[in-house]
Amino acid sequence: MPETVIAIANFRRLSGPMIKKLERLACVAFALAALLWAKPSHAYAWMIQHQYTGCALCHVDPSGGYLLTAYGRAQTQALLSSYGKGPEGDEVDSRSNFAYGLMAPNDYVNLGAAVRAAYLKSNLLQSRTMLMQADFRAAITLGPVIATASVGYLPNGPSAAQITQGNKDLMVSREYWLGVQLGEEKSTTIRAGRMELPFGVRFLEHYFYPRMYTQTDINSHQQVGASVFHEAEKYRLELMAIAGNYQIAPDDFRKRGYSGYIEYSVKEGMQLGFSSMVTYQKLDPDNLKRTVFFGAHGPLMRWSPADGLAILSELDLLHYSAEKTLTEYGLVGITQLDWEFLRGLHTMVTGEIYHKPELDDAQGFHFDYRGWLSFAWFMYPHIDIRGDFFRESQSAGPNLRTNSWTALGILHASL
Repeated sequence: MPETVIAIANFRRLSGPMIKKLERLACVAFALAALLWAKPSHAYAWMIQHQYTGCALCHVDPSGGYLLTAYGRAQTQALLSSYGKGPEGDEVDSRSNFAYGLMAPNDYVNLGAAVRAAYLKSNLLQSRTMLMQADFRAAITLGPVIATASVGYLPNGPSAAQITQGNKDLMVSREYWLGVQLGEEKSTTIRAGRMELPFGVRFLEHYFYPRMYTQTDINSHQQVGASVFHEAEKYRLELMAIAGNYQIAPDDFRKRGYSGYIEYSVKEGMQLGFSSMVTYQKLDPDNLKRTVFFGAHGPLMRWSPADGLAILSELDLLHYSAEKTLTEYGLVGITQLDWEFLRGLHTMVTGEIYHKPELDDAQGFHFDYRGWLSFAWFMYPHIDIRGDFFRESQSAGPNLRTNSWTALGILHASL
């Protein structure tokens, strides 16, 4: 009994500073929301600025992903690109189809391919070019049944999505799943296979803090499992049972648990939601700790307060525990403003914050911060370029910080 009392007292003493920080951050978040609420409202998650509140209409993955439906392909030409619109009165032509018209849309086969290359320059890292993605995807639909899979190439590893051995010239498979769509409007989808985890704002940028530190990006951290997705007029949700990533070994490294989100349409152009995830590992490969539980829980927002403007935000409480240790708490958050000032031309300002799960940081020394300025040009159907510049300040110990800057240029082409 005395040991229990001591443990509870220690927990309250060590977690108190973190709880106070979370309370202050929550107050700031609600204050900002209250200030912005008064303005009238009018995947890329920023498609909310075009009044697309869900993802299933444009993406094969109902929560958003790489492979587009025929309707989603049409929007890249009719809505997103600066140039390449179809003839007057018909904004879509064969250029929106696979390989710019090589295959016409049909009810059974959907193909896609994407290449993403980047150039990186930093004051801490050697400048280099990178092939980030070279993937081919396919989906087959037979009535209510849909099956999809991807295969790709990476010159360097390791990758949590690789299906070949070694660290050079890798074959990867990011997703493969089988599902059934239910209801007259196919508003419910039940799936099983390797899928993106339903959690948070589905940013394409896998290097953003919330996607990195919760391991919920759509680049390589998909998991095998089963999920249920449902969408109605005012809300959408998905819940997934996680069985693990079977492209890594041994089995002790694999995570099991759940992940899910619910998102509600508060008013036109404004979505509020909540995400939750808990996973269990027998052994953490990063620190070799045993019986590891990790969780992330928090609100998200996608909002278009004015034409051409999207505000995307997420704040998650993190917790981590292992055998014979107390639970450690942290947080991760992001807010991005995306402004499409001309058709196809976007500028983005992004702020991020991260505090790793730990027992005590009463002075707040261990926060990491990152600020981004980005430009993207969707110049032609299925072709876009992007430039990012960010400054980062990372904790390197008590009263010590590492400050850095990075510039990144990306070319993306899809078929």
